[in-house]
Amino acid sequence: MSDYTCTLDKLFSLFVLATIVLLAGYMTVRIGTQAIMFAEHVAMGNYLDMEFMDEHSRRALHSIAEVLILIKAYRILVSYLKTHHISVEYIVEISIIASAIELLFAADTHNVYTQAIFAVFGLSNLIIYLYFFGPEHDESLHRSVKKRKK
Repeated sequence: MSDYTCTLDKLFSLFVLATIVLLAGYMTVRIGTQAIMFAEHVAMGNYLDMEFMDEHSRRALHSIAEVLILIKAYRILVSYLKTHHISVEYIVEISIIASAIELLFAADTHNVYTQAIFAVFGLSNLIIYLYFFGPEHDESLHRSVKKRKK
């Protein structure tokens, strides 16, 4: 089982690396084109009319963000295969990230009621996360703070 997990982990790491390289390339091109568009709009005097992000860019960023959620889900799967235990902390993290991603990148595809549900769900999970898994519950953080006080 460990050989299978190791091979799967290496393949997934390659996938993550490829995603990061593609994201870096995409963002470089996107920043360059936005800078050129901004310079053109400033030169023409109508920079306030410029749209910040077009539909294609929002969809691409939404897809990339969904890949990040899948990476987090993969980590949960590997953790479960190793320990046969699922951490509630990881599940709550995914629920916060997923609802935030839907609100940020795909808000136009959902109606107002669905957006409100995403917002309430994300905020309630964020409160739960901060209460149960926040900085005051982090043992390594406590150890490093104690070392600095000495």
